[in-house]
Order: sequence, then structure tokens, then C-alpha cells
Amino acid sequence: MPEDWTRFTGSASGDGLPPSTLVEWVSPDGSQMFAVDHIAGYSADHDIEQYIKALSASRGTGNFRALDKSPLVGKEGWALSYRTLDRGGNTQISRTTFAQIFRQGNGLWAVSVTVPTEQEETAKAELYQRIMPTFSINP
Repeated sequence: MPEDWTRFTGSASGDGLPPSTLVEWVSPDGSQMFAVDHIAGYSADHDIEQYIKALSASRGTGNFRALDKSPLVGKEGWALSYRTLDRGGNTQISRTTFAQIFRQGNGLWAVSVTVPTEQEETAKAELYQRIMPTFSINP
């Protein structure tokens, strides 16, 4: 990660999913984010589609639009991209997220890059396609 990005760590629960640990790195201007969401013990009772549906539901009706979804090679999971709309006052911001959501061992991992939609092409090349090949999980 770029040295000047700020790291945040938290946890999340809800949407019928087990609790997760979320680590985010945010660019200095706050416009770009790299995130790793890990759900330990993501059992066979939960499938990856449930996580994707929870992503959509968490944004509210009309604020989530899937762009692309394809199976990952060599992993049980999906590469997907989607757009979200954040509204506040009289403004709205469109963001694009590129993500890989996959099982590893007994956990589920969601690794993503989120950027303003107007930056999606350059961010996909300069962030997502550069970071994802270097991301690894140590057993």
C-alpha cells in the first residue's frame, strides 16, 4: 500500500452473516480505498452469493448496481465490479468497486478497491490490477 494511506480496522456484523474483521486503507484525500473483509468460520451454511446479496442490501434500494461478475481462476469465488451511490444533503457521489470474494480455508475473504466512478479506468489499472496479484493470505 502507498505509505501515505491511512489504515483503519473495525468489525462488522449483520445481514445474516457471521461477524467479520474489516481492514481499510484510505488515500490522503479520502477518495480511494483498499479494503480486506475477512469472515472466519464462514461455514457451508453460507455461500458466497449470500455475501454478495448482503453487499447490495447494505446500500439500500437503487444505490447498488452490479457491472461485471466472473468466476476466479484457481479459487472458489468471484471477481466482480459494481457501482454505488452515496447521498448526503443535496449531493450524491458515484463510486466504483473492483473486488475479489473467495473462500480460503474455513473463511471468506473480500478484497476490494473503491474509487470515484470518474477514476474507475485509471484506478483499475493503477491500483486494482497492481495490488491484487500481490495479495496473499498466510495460513
